[in-house]
Amino acid sequence: MRGQGTQIYTKLFNSESSYGILPRWKKLFETVDLRNNDIQAVPDKAFGDLPKLYNVDLFGIILFNNSISFVNDSAFLGLENTRVVVDLGDNYLTTIPQALRILRHIEV
Repeated sequence: MRGQGTQIYTKLFNSESSYGILPRWKKLFETVDLRNNDIQAVPDKAFGDLPKLYNVDLFGIILFNNSISFVNDSAFLGLENTRVVVDLGDNYLTTIPQALRILRHIEV
């Protein structure tokens, strides 16, 4: 469903949680969950100014099921050295955004 209102969830999990995201490590996983919000574009430095990401081993950005047709080339600036998982599924993108090239450690 789209247009449910903007909701941002930040979750921290460790390897001993029931989620099993990082099964053998005692590391942190942080997520910004913006799915189902009718977002149309990802602006410049949208996630790069988030505090304390240097302590996070894996950072998830969930943009699933929005109306995104444009991702600014600098949208992920500031995350160059962070291991990132990006979910851009079910949007209106016709090509892979150039913004993803700045990320050195990415899983899409």
